[in-house]
Amino acid sequence: TFFEDPVDKADALRAHLWLIDRAGADGLPLTAAGYLKPADAIAFAEVVPTMQEWPFAFTRESDARPLLWFRQHLVSAGLFRKYRGTLQATKVARAGLADPAVLWAALAARVIPARHRFDEAASVVIAVHAATNGDGAMDADAVACTLSAAGWTHDDRGAVSERDVYPLWNDLWAGLGNVGALAGSRIPFERSLSPAAISLV
Repeated sequence: TFFEDPVDKADALRAHLWLIDRAGADGLPLTAAGYLKPADAIAFAEVVPTMQEWPFAFTRESDARPLLWFRQHLVSAGLFRKYRGTLQATKVARAGLADPAVLWAALAARVIPARHRFDEAASVVIAVHAATNGDGAMDADAVACTLSAAGWTHDDRGAVSERDVYPLWNDLWAGLGNVGALAGSRIPFERSLSPAAISLV
């Protein structure tokens, strides 16, 4: 089956490994505002899949949202930390540089962020839905209906809606959208998981 297809983990995690390698033992110096330096941001953007469709020129990380969101995801996933004005690769990230399978396992364990119970449950439904619907895309209405059928409601008993789903999909996409290459057959700017990201889920 599809889920048994082998994944070239080093290739699928190319962007992750690039930044870990770039950070090295000393870390990457950050700007006073806490962003990547322009030279690092521009070079990083060349290997980040979700930046492939970014239509705007930029020199600052803060002006390239997919890049910024991915780097923030790497911090929240425990692969990097900010320390004394630098971006430092963590122990698990450095181990992943030596063995991409270690990095793959670490990311798989962190696909679903630890948050409010609804956010966790909804993120599971979103990720599984996108990974199993055949094309890697996410149908927000189907996810909302699934969550409502599972008993989730708002405090006022209102049903879960697409508006509740999209912010969580945005958070997941910051990570999963950068696992593997974006499919060339996609409609431009359509979010659909790569085969590698589906395997990770």
